[in-house]
Amino acid sequence: MLILCNKGVYIIVDISLEELICYSKKEHSPSFTIIDELTEDELEYVKTVANRLRLNLLEIKDTKMVAIVNHKKIALKLAKVLKKRCQYLFYELLKRPSTNLVIYALTEYTNGWITIRDNGYVVESYNADGEKIDKWIDTNINDVNTTNISKLNFNNYNISLQIKGVGSSNKSNETIIELSRYHFLNDGIFNQERQCYYPEEKESSKGIADYNRLEKLFKKWGFKTL
Repeated sequence: MLILCNKGVYIIVDISLEELICYSKKEHSPSFTIIDELTEDELEYVKTVANRLRLNLLEIKDTKMVAIVNHKKIALKLAKVLKKRCQYLFYELLKRPSTNLVIYALTEYTNGWITIRDNGYVVESYNADGEKIDKWIDTNINDVNTTNISKLNFNNYNISLQIKGVGSSNKSNETIIELSRYHFLNDGIFNQERQCYYPEEKESSKGIADYNRLEKLFKKWGFKTL
């Protein structure tokens, strides 16, 4: 297994399709969206977007398919742009700590979990136009060892709370990344200087406000670029 890291984004090579499917059936695994066979140019495009938006990406062993970890909406948009089928895999189990969320955010300790939603294993397939279709990857397979992918410690969620006076001195570009992802989904324009997706237009009041918000965040944290 080869792990390539750029800007904190991991591109993992040589995870088998069978291992990915089996791992996706486990509780607390992240979601995976598999995009069908890519050409070399298409793969480079997906890698470029993954780096820009800080997405974890799997290159599936012995195929020309890739899987994006979490971020289903972005994966679906990429597949639609590239005119590719895709398949979404996720064990939909949502829990919250039984303790106070602020205490959990500070200590990462809870004496139990409360189940909010349990819809079991979800498989959704889409055609090249983003319309739902019958699944084209068979997920009814025998269990295989998932040691390789388990080592990557992917999460399906995290809890993040901003608490006044706690960690306020730490610079963070998380908000900028989320805005960049939002603008990518809404056909935004990639700003080469900032390495960030900006609003598609700046003529409307919303476009101006969205543009100014990003610029203020860059200045606030002292970042010239993502």
